[in-house]
Amino acid sequence: RSSDLGAAKEFMLRRDYEAALELLADREEKTPYSEVGRKFLLGKCYDELGDQSQAIAYMEFVAEHGNTMPHKAWAQEWLGRKTVFLLEQENLNGKKEQNDD
Repeated sequence: RSSDLGAAKEFMLRRDYEAALELLADREEKTPYSEVGRKFLLGKCYDELGDQSQAIAYMEFVAEHGNTMPHKAWAQEWLGRKTVFLLEQENLNGKKEQNDD
């Protein structure tokens, strides 16, 4: 099992996020620590593949259940950046629609 997490990280280093997802999806780790780590990696993969709703859901889980793990702080930081980015995109789209009128 932990070898799957290691292999998934190797795929991610090679930017093969689909292969990493295949190893990470549809399974559950035995310990809460490992499960938080798995969901963090899933969030990163979905982010890189452009599926923001999935990425946000996984990062919110990590932020909520990460306890003292560094993953919690990383997820909180990611969520903060993503929220700012999405708000900026929303503002830009709103201004564009106003200009189109």
